[in-house]
Amino acid sequence: MRQAFATRLVRSVTVALLALAGLFALLANATGAGRVDEVLGLDADHERGEALYMEVTNPTCASCHSLSHAGAESIIASDLDETQPSARVTVQSLIGGTTPEHDREGYRHDLSNQDLADLARYIEAVAGE
Repeated sequence: MRQAFATRLVRSVTVALLALAGLFALLANATGAGRVDEVLGLDADHERGEALYMEVTNPTCASCHSLSHAGAESIIASDLDETQPSARVTVQSLIGGTTPEHDREGYRHDLSNQDLADLARYIEAVAGE
């Protein structure tokens, strides 16, 4: 009897874990995980990334984030020379809106995958220089 109960318990736990894994996979896709990987697979242009950082984005990244390579100083948001975010973290932040500032509809969606790749790889390459 104990063995039958243990078997049923193991099966129930296994089913629950598989269901949970499926849920996590759905949530990952819903939060842009597939897009992040797609962006990170693109070749990046660092000069274009710097232009995006300084001039193209609205508002500009430089208006909120300090980055010495770009000559940007701000006290509004994180100092990228200090945090030195990876390209993955930068893309996730811009796609997923990890902060209220990055959660503005027009802000996140105005950047193409190529824009995101250029910008994130630029920041990753120069932050902390």
